[in-house]
Amino acid sequence: MKTSMQRQAYPTDLIDEQWTLIQPHISVNRGPDRPTTVDVREVVNTLLYMNRMGCQ
Repeated sequence: MKTSMQRQAYPTDLIDEQWTLIQPHISVNRGPDRPTTVDVREVVNTLLYMNRMGCQ
């Protein structure tokens, strides 16, 4: 799911080549119950940022 808002890129964000390598290993719910509605790449970017910078 893409949003129309653009955000500032952070140094911890995945580059396309990195995302291509890890994307197949991330499970996304595609079933009939509850489809994934968030951008999983942005979730991974958030986790990487929090791991690097900490949560104040």
